[in-house]
Amino acid sequence: MVTRFFAFATVVFIVFRILNAVKYKLPVSQKIKEYVNNLLPVAELMVWVALVVWVAWKVYGTGNYFALVSIAILFLLSVVPVTFLLRDFVAGFYLRMQNKINTGSYVETEGIKGEIKRAGPVSLDIIDSQGNICSVGYYKIRSKVIKKQGDNQHLEKIQLVFAFDGHKKANEIVPVLQAQVMSTPWVAVSQKPW
Repeated sequence: MVTRFFAFATVVFIVFRILNAVKYKLPVSQKIKEYVNNLLPVAELMVWVALVVWVAWKVYGTGNYFALVSIAILFLLSVVPVTFLLRDFVAGFYLRMQNKINTGSYVETEGIKGEIKRAGPVSLDIIDSQGNICSVGYYKIRSKVIKKQGDNQHLEKIQLVFAFDGHKKANEIVPVLQAQVMSTPWVAVSQKPW
């Protein structure tokens, strides 16, 4: 009976590792991939809890109380590490569902600024400006302010100063202003000046 429990646990472990490996290769839209990425760890957690309950129920039904006590001791020894793991897992799930963290976006939190390289189930890997990878648990940043930049973090803010004759009307200034802005070197080459 014990070998059957271990075999079933091994199958569950392998199935979820395979699902984690192929979730990005599915031929579906990016939004569905994000939902799968967020919901797969929750499904895995529920399957593991169901497996533990099923094993305890089966062992209790056979009257093998020594095995039941052994399972209870192992369960109690794993409570502290699992508590910290679940704390980070739930905080990460909450942040991902709010769409506050996405791979490739630029964030700033708790003294760490950089691009998110990987958003795992319990931690976040951020590449800072020096190229260092900082790994931060979700629980440490869940109550902090997360600053997100716009879609293109490489844009620089430039203040332009133009001088015009005070006697010109607005309808005369606008075409001149458009031509001057479009002739600046940082404007996209694909746009033609008026």
